[in-house]
Amino acid sequence: MQDDLEIITSLDPTKIFTDDILVRIFRLLPPRHLLKCNLVSSHWHRAATLPDLWKEICRDRWKNKVYIPAAGQINLTWKQKYLKAESDRQHSAATITFTELTTFEWKFRFKRTAGTWFQETDPYWVNGKDESKMMRRRFIAEGNIFQAPKGDPFRDEIDGEEMKWKFTRDGEVQVEHYPPLRVRRTPEWGFILENPWVLLIADLPTGGPFVLGIQGLGVTG
Repeated sequence: MQDDLEIITSLDPTKIFTDDILVRIFRLLPPRHLLKCNLVSSHWHRAATLPDLWKEICRDRWKNKVYIPAAGQINLTWKQKYLKAESDRQHSAATITFTELTTFEWKFRFKRTAGTWFQETDPYWVNGKDESKMMRRRFIAEGNIFQAPKGDPFRDEIDGEEMKWKFTRDGEVQVEHYPPLRVRRTPEWGFILENPWVLLIADLPTGGPFVLGIQGLGVTG
């Protein structure tokens, strides 16, 4: 009995498990710990970098996400996709690219701070804060036009049908002389633009056309 115990305790813990057992163990670890296991030994590295393991991790992490450009990069492994997606999310927490801004359609509403008249006219407020009733806006690339569709209740209230937008030096988006729109990300990795008066939400449904990025338009990560 003592001899058996000595044999067990003398075994190298980095070698006693088969790849199959290691993978079962690794599936229970958070990714940040799994990345450390990757450095223990060549045996652990092989098990900790198996494509199916990282594919499962990615699917769990991305199951409710709406915009994951890294996921659409076919030249990356599943592990690389995971790391790039996390890096992109961290470094773009308060930024948006020209292509993203001008490709997405935006749901638009006024905030309560805009005043009573806007609340009484805005479909979002008129319908009891129903997000499905939010107005639509687009940031047109050609001419930098902030466009309201025909039939919009506020289209005739603005000075002309075309309003111009631009990026500020701080990476915010400014429409005409109004307060700049600050960029922030949603928990689902979508985009929100807002200033003290208005709120815009990128129309990015789960499983929608942009979940893997904007293919063919220069945004793949």
